[in-house]
Amino acid sequence: YPLLLSLFLLLGFGLRLVLLDAYPLREDEAIYSYWALHALHVDPLYLTVWPDKPPVFLWTLGAAFTLFGETAPAARMVNIFAGTLTIAVLAAVARRLWSPGAGMGAAALAALSPYAVSFAPTALTDPLLVLAGSLALLCAVCGRAAWAGVWVGAAIMTKQPGVLFIPLI
Repeated sequence: YPLLLSLFLLLGFGLRLVLLDAYPLREDEAIYSYWALHALHVDPLYLTVWPDKPPVFLWTLGAAFTLFGETAPAARMVNIFAGTLTIAVLAAVARRLWSPGAGMGAAALAALSPYAVSFAPTALTDPLLVLAGSLALLCAVCGRAAWAGVWVGAAIMTKQPGVLFIPLI
């Protein structure tokens, strides 16, 4: 099980990383990056610029810019890592709910999903939202109600539709 999961994680990471700098930033990616840089250098609490998104993704982008440089590929690394981690989280949820085979099936689907692969190397909010919501679900199925609440809160503070994870939790 650990070896196969590692293989799916490496495969998923590789498929996402290949697209790191395949395209220029789109409009939303550029504005999110601008807001992240503004928070990083000027106003971390967004008292002078009011983004239409909650701050968790923007702060995470700022951290990526600090670690990897202020570039488009650096912005996209947030979601490449989030998408890769989501593979492991979904595998753990399926394994906990059903069986080790279901966990590997979930890992395979998450690693190879064309939508997940093509959406991960973006600087959009959705892959981090899915990771936070998936972590909330994992905590819920493991009986960790407080942590499930923390992660569903993180999902909501990443993007407003995070509230849609509440019925799952």
